[in-house]
Amino acid sequence: MTDANAPADPDVERIQAAVATGDRPSAPNAFSASLTCGWRALLKIKHVPEQLLDVTAIPIMFLLLFTYMFSGALASSPSAYLQELLPGLLR
Repeated sequence: MTDANAPADPDVERIQAAVATGDRPSAPNAFSASLTCGWRALLKIKHVPEQLLDVTAIPIMFLLLFTYMFSGALASSPSAYLQELLPGLLR
């Protein structure tokens, strides 16, 4: 049996003081989580600008490459496969 007059454990008192006593925040939904991830990615681009080239210029370069240089090898005309190629490159 424990004595009611015994001093409390100091570790327990420190833990109770550190733990928040208010209501917990609501769980993030998919939209707010996506915005947070996008914002963090933009902040990282500020420190490494070469990443912006990876995300913008390379898909455009591949689109032009496959549309105009290899169009005869892939299909009879660029419009025949461009509807399927464009979403894949922009993804």
